[in-house]
Amino acid sequence: MTKTAMDMNKILNAALLTALTLSLTLLLGSCNCGVDIPDAPPAITLDRTEVTVPCGGTAQVIVTEGSGDYSVVLPQVSTATAVTHGDTIILHGKADGQVSGVVRDNQSRMTAQLKVSVTSAQQLLRLSQYDAGLPIGSYVTLSVLSGSGDYTVEVADEAIASAKVVPSGIRIVGLKEGNTTVSVKDNATGAVGKCELTVSMRAFKLDLPELPLTFPYGESRIIGILSGNGTYSVKSADPAIAGVEYQSGQFVITGIKPGKTTVTLTDDISGESREVEVVITLKPLLLDFQAEMVEVLQGYDTTLRIISGNGAYELTADEALFTAELREDLIILTPKSNGDGKLIIKDTKSGETKELTVRVRDLIHSGRVTLTSVSIRVGETAKIEVLNASDWDYYMWSVKDGSLVSLYTRGGWGEPFSCTVKGIKPGKTIIQLSTSDWGSGAKVIEEIPVTVTE
Repeated sequence: MTKTAMDMNKILNAALLTALTLSLTLLLGSCNCGVDIPDAPPAITLDRTEVTVPCGGTAQVIVTEGSGDYSVVLPQVSTATAVTHGDTIILHGKADGQVSGVVRDNQSRMTAQLKVSVTSAQQLLRLSQYDAGLPIGSYVTLSVLSGSGDYTVEVADEAIASAKVVPSGIRIVGLKEGNTTVSVKDNATGAVGKCELTVSMRAFKLDLPELPLTFPYGESRIIGILSGNGTYSVKSADPAIAGVEYQSGQFVITGIKPGKTTVTLTDDISGESREVEVVITLKPLLLDFQAEMVEVLQGYDTTLRIISGNGAYELTADEALFTAELREDLIILTPKSNGDGKLIIKDTKSGETKELTVRVRDLIHSGRVTLTSVSIRVGETAKIEVLNASDWDYYMWSVKDGSLVSLYTRGGWGEPFSCTVKGIKPGKTIIQLSTSDWGSGAKVIEEIPVTVTE
């Protein structure tokens, strides 16, 4: 083979090798052939790209998408610095100014821009608190920790709260449920402080007694308000049985007639309601005389008063010994013969009864007083003295009806034992003189009838 032929053969072999290499490259590039190709690196995103930091304070930026491994570059560390904790970037304000930096994902090497503005310390008004919560109708007072004393205040939503400058600071009043911002400005320096405010409802709480609420008609019961929002309404399911009204911070329920019903008490601001079951009963039968036996003295009527009942009564008396007459709520007992008898008082509406023993007897006379009866006019007096008394005796004077006469007593140590009686208003009553045997108890020894006239 000549040298020329050999050179041509080398050229052809080289061309063939180049073509094979190119074909193989194209083939491999058209399929993955079982080889994994890595995904594209994740993007890095922030919850905000511009942030304001108070001088001397901090602010946070959250990385919402990324690998979790980050670094922050701020060219002017004299203005602001940054540290990372997981997905949180904490910025520290150092001096008044602005700085633009980047947040870098150390895994994907992608970056996000971040602009930081640091407010001057002279522009931030220091308050006692920068967030506050209060119920509707109540107030909170903010103190300005450093300032000129000349302030103006604004509320972002005046329907939620009101605010005014007072000597002690900034008074904020909650008006309705919601969130708003209260801004306080120092008029001398221009510094502004803001307080984030939350106004909430008060819980509706009542001072409820044991339920159902049971009491007689004609009486009332009070339900106090322990907590609420200041405006209330009431409703009775049956006003003919029980009425209800709001008075001076409490609910008043009044029984009208016996029966059962429900009253509804509502906090108009919160809309909370409470239903109270009410049972109105008949009145109990009660007398002004509590003992089981009443004495009726010959020659004198005795009066009992019905202090509670339902207005319709029947009397049963032992008429051989005494008579009983009903005059509205008064029971008049008139003696006839001495002895013990029964008096039964029945409330015909409720069916309740009271039974008393009535003892009819003569007045007690011992002959040891100067007057055995007294008759005086209103304003006049009469003096009764004890006869044959010694300084060692002990006497007590009393009157059955103190509204008719008054008593002034004296005696002992050389002075006669006496009682001066003064007429107050017309009527008849009994003065009793009792003596004590020093341990054996008091004993009535004289009963003196008294008549007072005009």
